[in-house]
Amino acid sequence: MRVVTVTVILAKISYSARMPAHPFSEVPVSKTPSHAEVVDTLRIILVETRGLEEHEVVEEATLFADLTLESIDFLEISWRIEERFGFPLDTDELGKLLNWSWASRAAQMGEEAETMGWMWQRYFPNVQLETLDGYEPRDDAKLRQSITSLLTFGWLVSWTKRHLLAKKLAQVW
Repeated sequence: MRVVTVTVILAKISYSARMPAHPFSEVPVSKTPSHAEVVDTLRIILVETRGLEEHEVVEEATLFADLTLESIDFLEISWRIEERFGFPLDTDELGKLLNWSWASRAAQMGEEAETMGWMWQRYFPNVQLETLDGYEPRDDAKLRQSITSLLTFGWLVSWTKRHLLAKKLAQVW
């Protein structure tokens, strides 16, 4: 048990030594970033990552269709979110959701199906898959289009704010 504890502590030390200081990662509970600060920070991240104009990055803009992000861009965005807020956007989980085909859903059983459902709720807590516009469960292209339509700049802001709230609650406890 002590070896595990030492390993975790050493991992945290080496991790923090590699990463630059997080502007919002160690702030007191009462000083978590406001909605406007989160929006501005994420807007800057997207503008710098994709070379977009600031006026293009509005809450309704979809990340893939409107802002022309590609899957690889999420790696850079995740790194910058972690740099600024102290937690990453899990690109592996998001990729699994984006590539969640009818065939893979039909093949899932037991624990794996629960994991996919848990990930869905983690990223889209107020959305039932079956209620999406254009949802067609047996057409993988339409399913992917339905899922990517949920990924807006507003979604990214909400996702970040939920994680900031979780951090805030963890500090309180």
